[in-house]
Amino acid sequence: MSRFTEKPTPAPGSNTGSFGQATAYELWVTKSDLNEFKQNLVTELKGLLEGQFPTATKQWYKTHEVKKMLNLSLGTIQHLRSSGRLRYTKIRGVVLYEYKDIQSMMDAGRK
Repeated sequence: MSRFTEKPTPAPGSNTGSFGQATAYELWVTKSDLNEFKQNLVTELKGLLEGQFPTATKQWYKTHEVKKMLNLSLGTIQHLRSSGRLRYTKIRGVVLYEYKDIQSMMDAGRK
């Protein structure tokens, strides 16, 4: 829990609150409060994102699985294949992508 520093209560009738009304108290947010908030936010975001990205449970993925995993259209996947950015193997008409090749393509996009 964060701690806030209370500002002294203004005298009745003083014009220090919002819209000319006196406030009972005001909260001051300190730098440590912001750092604590940041840590909590990062922790919560990591927890939310953990379930969205699959772990490498398989070595090979079909096109529709890659489409869902990366949230791409079929046209984009075809473009990545034809441009050579995404390696693939075709067996009996089924296009397969190795997980390490998908990961390499994603890592190449980082700068």
